[in-house]
Amino acid sequence: MNKKLILIAIVAVFILYADYAFVLQPQLKNINDTGVKISKKKIDIDTLLKDLVKLQEAKRKAGETESSVLSKSKRILSDEDIPLLLNEISAIANICQIKIMQIKPVKEAVKEVKPVKVRPTKTRNFTAELITLELTGEYHNFGKFINILEGNEVFLAVDDFKISPISGNYLQQNIKMVLKTYVKE
Repeated sequence: MNKKLILIAIVAVFILYADYAFVLQPQLKNINDTGVKISKKKIDIDTLLKDLVKLQEAKRKAGETESSVLSKSKRILSDEDIPLLLNEISAIANICQIKIMQIKPVKEAVKEVKPVKVRPTKTRNFTAELITLELTGEYHNFGKFINILEGNEVFLAVDDFKISPISGNYLQQNIKMVLKTYVKE
């Protein structure tokens, strides 16, 4: 009788150990991993919400001033608006999950300055401003980025771009792009 009880106890201990080692332990690990992933996603969502609030606030502030980059119709910028445009390009890149490695505005050569008649009595000079960008991101996100930029209310066009794959990561691309806008003098 004692031997049977000892055998039953050993089998029960073995079953409990096997249950813990092969069933409960992986489940507990999975629950902990999921908890960590949820915390990271919550942090990402909080960061995104803060960035969206900042973007909306910047749009509201920019909409209140005459020199706003975010106006209701396509328009040409003044020199003071270029930093706002660069910030907006950066915010759009973040939304499209495109990483900006470098962004640099460059005035085109003086030969590009052309007098343009706005009204019969006024003549204004516009200078072409190029913005060179070095980006990293997925191909489709880059397309979304270009679409938002060209749909922007500021006159902005893609002048040139080159896409090259990143070795070892077929989803990511290196992108060199030149945006063109005109600046009032």
